[in-house]
Amino acid sequence: TWASFNVATGLLNGTPTNADVGTTSGIVISVNDGTVTTALSAFSISVANTNDAPVISGSPATSVNEDSVYSFTPSVS
Repeated sequence: TWASFNVATGLLNGTPTNADVGTTSGIVISVNDGTVTTALSAFSISVANTNDAPVISGSPATSVNEDSVYSFTPSVS
């Protein structure tokens, strides 16, 4: 689903995301002149996971009363 094929130029391109990590196999590209069809051998594309930057978020309190405990735990993924 992350790749597209341009029938006019023959270009197969796209940008995979984390949801596309893994191998897509059985890809076949063929051409037909109206009489005969010829195809490349089936091939696979493997999308490797990359080290994505971590995400940190949260809204810490910006003030605290003296002699009171202050605590903030950010959300991370």
